[in-house]
Amino acid sequence: MQSDATLGFRFSVVLADSMYGESWDFTHALHRLQLLYVVAIRSNHVVWLPPGEHKRYNRWHTFDRVFAEGSSTPRFIREVVFGRRKGYRQRFFQLTTDPVRQPPRRRGTS
Repeated sequence: MQSDATLGFRFSVVLADSMYGESWDFTHALHRLQLLYVVAIRSNHVVWLPPGEHKRYNRWHTFDRVFAEGSSTPRFIREVVFGRRKGYRQRFFQLTTDPVRQPPRRRGTS
């Protein structure tokens, strides 16, 4: 994967769907190039942590999802932090239409 400067264009963040978001090669290349990125992953995607690291689920926040024709509907978002405040740390965000009806958490998974 070439850097954006090599190809002659610049961007501030890379957005990708789950096909790319779940590709270790793709996300590793973005990280190696020090690019900011937001990628989708499916709810059943597994995230493995190094030994001794922790996972923290922050509280849900409500926001309005605004559609192209102008209507809106409430959605919910929360941050999930993998790792400690210092050292290895990766952040994920869960989005849903119903925070009460979430699948049960499994050990070693998101």
